[in-house]
Order: sequence, then C-alpha cells, then structure tokens
Amino acid sequence: MFSMMRQRFSVAGLIATLALVFAISGGAWAANKYLITSTKQIKPSVLKALKGKAGPQGPQGPQGPPGPGGQNGANGAAGATGPTGATGFSGFVESLPSGKSLTGVWGTSGGRAEISEEPVDDYSMVPITFAFPLASAPTIYYDMQTPPLPVMVTPSGEVLPLPGGTEAFEEECPGTAAEPKATAGSLCVYPVVEKEAQFNFTDPEVAEGAEKFGAVLPFRIFGEKSYAKGSWAVMAP
Repeated sequence: MFSMMRQRFSVAGLIATLALVFAISGGAWAANKYLITSTKQIKPSVLKALKGKAGPQGPQGPQGPPGPGGQNGANGAAGATGPTGATGFSGFVESLPSGKSLTGVWGTSGGRAEISEEPVDDYSMVPITFAFPLASAPTIYYDMQTPPLPVMVTPSGEVLPLPGGTEAFEEECPGTAAEPKATAGSLCVYPVVEKEAQFNFTDPEVAEGAEKFGAVLPFRIFGEKSYAKGSWAVMAP
C-alpha cells in the first residue's frame, strides 16, 4: 500500500498539493483580513470600469399635496383719512367753493378820437373772466387813483362812491396790487397805473355790474396815448 502511495505521489505532485492547500487557506485569510467596506478602498480606474451605464428615466411621480404656506392673509383694517391738502381745490367744479379766491391781471390802452375840431373822449372795455363761476354775482370794488377815490358797483350795475372811502375799501379788499385779495362776495380791482385813463363811473350806459362768471370794466380814455393796468381778486360768497 505504501509502495503504491510512493508510486502515486512524486515530488512534483507533492509540491502541487501543498501549493493548493496554501492557496485555499491564504485566500480565506486575506478575505477575512481585507474586507472591502467602502468604494474608497477600490482603485479609481477599477471602480470606473465596474460602473454600468445609466438606465432610462423613470415616469414622473404624482404631484404632492400643497405645503402649509402660500395662503393669503386676512385684509387689514382701513387706515385713517389723511389731512386736507394745502392746495385747496382742483379739478372740474360747477362753481367756485365758498371762501375760495381767484386772482388775475387786467389792462387797457387807447387814444382820444379825432372826429371833430375838438378831440372826443374814447371808451375802453376791460373784460375779467373767472376760471370758475361763482354761485352768485359779486360786488365790484375799484380803488381809483383820482377822485372820488374808491367806488363800488352793485350786481345790478349801480355805481356809488364807497361810504368810508379808503378805509372801507381796505376792509372789503385787504390786499395790494402786488398781492390782490378779496372778502367773500367781493371783486376787488387794484390799479397800478392810470395814465389819462379812468374807470368810468359817471356814464350809466356803459357801467354794468359783475356776473357770476366775470365782469367788464368800462374806462374813459382822455389822452392821445392812454393806458391803465392792475390786478384783481374775487372770493366766492
């Protein structure tokens, strides 16, 4: 029997058997000692070769429920009304509000008519138009620079010397030609220059009262080169 074993196991066979045993036991020992737990343990070139191609994109999933945010909050309380602007009024109005004023300028010029041997005085009509009509016609107050000094013209067209003179005029018209002002229901006319021209308060045919939307001031021209100019103010009653 031993002779048969000696015949079967030659030196080369014995070496091959021992190599197989060491290979099996060594692989088990290496597997136990060098266990791979991370891709960092694999060489990048080997790891790249191990990666497969990306597969096709999968179908879109269902839409999720809305989040808790995004809802509109409740309306806040209305704020307090702001103060009235300092500019007074603006825009279209049917009539000038009571206590509000309008201002402007006026002027006229002319010469005596040469229709006979003796020159004849001429007439000039100066229109004053209100940007907004008044609720009622105002009384005209004119501060003449020549006697009889201040006069008034009623809405009916009656021309009268102003009782109280300059003091009465200043009560109705508390301004100046540079800053014209008027009290309620008054149209105040402030002359700056009257050169051989005068407000015509003596001729009832040309004198007339103011209207709700303006007035026409009659002037008598008694010089070759006559002119007059000034400012005005009116306040709604």
